[in-house]
Amino acid sequence: MNIRVVLADRDKEYIENFKKAVVINYNSDIEYSFFSDEEEFKRHMFEKKCDVLLIDENIEYKEYDGIRLVLTDIKGVNKKNGHNAIYKYQKTENIYHAVVDIYAEMKEKEGIIFHNGGNAKMVSFISAGGGTGKTTVSFAVAKLFKSMGKEVLYVPLEQFSDINYTRRGDETQTLSNLFYDVKKGSSTLSLKIKNIIRRGADDLLFLRPMDNPTEAGQMNSEEWALMLDALSDIDNIDYIFLDHSTGIFRNFNITAEKANIICMVTDASPSGMVKTTEMIRYMQKCSEYKSIKQKLRLVVNKANSTSNEEFKHLKDWIVSYLPNYGTAQMRDVINALQIQEQCKKVIELDA
Repeated sequence: MNIRVVLADRDKEYIENFKKAVVINYNSDIEYSFFSDEEEFKRHMFEKKCDVLLIDENIEYKEYDGIRLVLTDIKGVNKKNGHNAIYKYQKTENIYHAVVDIYAEMKEKEGIIFHNGGNAKMVSFISAGGGTGKTTVSFAVAKLFKSMGKEVLYVPLEQFSDINYTRRGDETQTLSNLFYDVKKGSSTLSLKIKNIIRRGADDLLFLRPMDNPTEAGQMNSEEWALMLDALSDIDNIDYIFLDHSTGIFRNFNITAEKANIICMVTDASPSGMVKTTEMIRYMQKCSEYKSIKQKLRLVVNKANSTSNEEFKHLKDWIVSYLPNYGTAQMRDVINALQIQEQCKKVIELDA
């Protein structure tokens, strides 16, 4: 759903710079109208609907009684003439998030429930033990999807994720914000998720990891299901990649039910083989995981010449063997895996 925003400012250069940033980054989310001429601005406001008005503090306009943000050139001012104020000379990204936040807050008070109309498929990446390369494989598949014109959102649900180091930038909006909105039963949940999505230099969409590693475990089954449904509901996204902690985590059964694909990544070590075998056996025994068999795809990462024989008892689930690139840097391994024919087999079985 697009938010209709009107920006009125006498500074034509400011308008042009703002417009360029919006077209590049946020054109699909917010429908902007820009005015430096006050008469044109007033005619537009009379004839068209507006959800949020961004207006320079030096322009007088009292006729609009909707959501208004006053643009000020003084830092630290939160109120101006009885309205919310925002510093105008900051990153367009910050202004964008402020617009969405205040819009979501006001609509939530009105009791409006948003549905973005998305239908993203969900892929859960799991592993029986650490060090299998699960995150690396998930990013390689994500980049492969991206090369095919698909939009992928990566969600780091590990207790300790390295994404803040590999994708630096604004870390103020994280999964913790999402968990908070889920717990309070926000009616604008999908809209708020869109507001915390970031785009990396590699063009992949992602969320920042939670601030506290125990927060995911504090979500009950109803809250977890609500969050997964809200993620799938985001428009203009084709796939949600969930990168989970190792083993059977809390609400694993809800994830197994909601996911289209469960991609289990193991390494070719004897320990990896044993742990993976035991985890699959456990899932087969539990009735709550009965849908796993149809959804499970097993990827043997860091494979060697004997892996095929060593993992033959799991052949019904194995979709690919990925090579071992040794001690190469993560980004180099991701790029190398992305072009592997074996990597493509993970998505050839697309649900």
